[in-house]
Amino acid sequence: MTERFLICLRNMLRNRARVFLTACGIAVGVMSVVVISSIGMIGKAAVNTRLGSMGMDNIIVTSPSDALTEELLGAVRDISSVKNATPLMSVFSSAEFPTGEQKCMVWGVDGNSAEVIELSPLCGRLISDGDVSAAANVCVIDEQLAMSGYKRTGIVGKTLTVQIEGKSVELEIAGVVQSGVNAVRGMFGEIVPPFVYIPYTTFSALCGRESFDQIAVKLLPAAESDSTTGEIERAARACGAADISVQDLLRQKDQLSGLLDSVADILSLIAGISLAVSGLSVMTVMLVTVKERTREIGIKKSIGAKNSDIMAEFLTESLLLTLFGGTFGAIFGAGAVSIGCVLMGSPVMLDRRMIFFALLFSALSGLIFGVYPAYRAATLSPADALRSD
Repeated sequence: MTERFLICLRNMLRNRARVFLTACGIAVGVMSVVVISSIGMIGKAAVNTRLGSMGMDNIIVTSPSDALTEELLGAVRDISSVKNATPLMSVFSSAEFPTGEQKCMVWGVDGNSAEVIELSPLCGRLISDGDVSAAANVCVIDEQLAMSGYKRTGIVGKTLTVQIEGKSVELEIAGVVQSGVNAVRGMFGEIVPPFVYIPYTTFSALCGRESFDQIAVKLLPAAESDSTTGEIERAARACGAADISVQDLLRQKDQLSGLLDSVADILSLIAGISLAVSGLSVMTVMLVTVKERTREIGIKKSIGAKNSDIMAEFLTESLLLTLFGGTFGAIFGAGAVSIGCVLMGSPVMLDRRMIFFALLFSALSGLIFGVYPAYRAATLSPADALRSD
């Protein structure tokens, strides 16, 4: 086996340029599959991260009536599969700055909001449980609102006047945050207003509303959203709040992830067409090789080489050719993806499943497209082969 391998290598090195160009064609095909599949994986991870930062991996409880109360909130938090839950109250409003008025959306939250909706403090702090207990006139604003009003984010301690249900209230800015909504706002511009977060008790006092608009529920990592949804509905009935709607955003996020996986796989398969084209080039090269070595084949047969030996020799050459090209293509593809991730500042992610598939497909193409040339070589008549020039 080792001797045959060395013979095949010597035969391939007879025409280095032809072998190199054929291997490059295979390498480009494999590299395309590796790069496209990895881009799909990176894109999926980025989308999931963005959706998670916007709270799209939560369960949202809503009600057309006044069913979302403190009692129901406590019952939801007591469910074993629930990591945390936070009340949400919202209203469109306007914020007054020294530079003018800015439309915004005011959210009433509690001290657990950062665990359910990703909020990253840039300056100052978030809404605390103490703020909620005291119904304090404090607020946390997002980065865009701070830049619109003061052209900077370091504005902790300054005041902000907002209009809620026709009432004007002056709030002390306790912090400036960055959230996943910023990415959406970058895509849709002014359609998505900047956010102001205040204690929900302050919101209730200003609006005269006792019930929440929504309850956002964060599950434990190993929790099943379907069973948790049923437990939330049972807890609501136990609290006398049967008129609720439970929206599983986590399932919708999983469905989107599945769709992104399908798109990435389809694009990778399209890129894999180039591997089939490379296989045709391997067949062409091997047929030329058979033609050039016809006399050599006749000599080998005349001294006792079997048809199976000749066929195995040419199949091995075809397989080695595709393996060399596929291996270098996988290495260059992984290198290109890694360099791109480093330049963009994102974690390096490689689709190992698709890399294995590309290498396997390139090897199979070498065997499949090498069968006919190998058969041609094996079935040559020794007498005819020896008479060949």
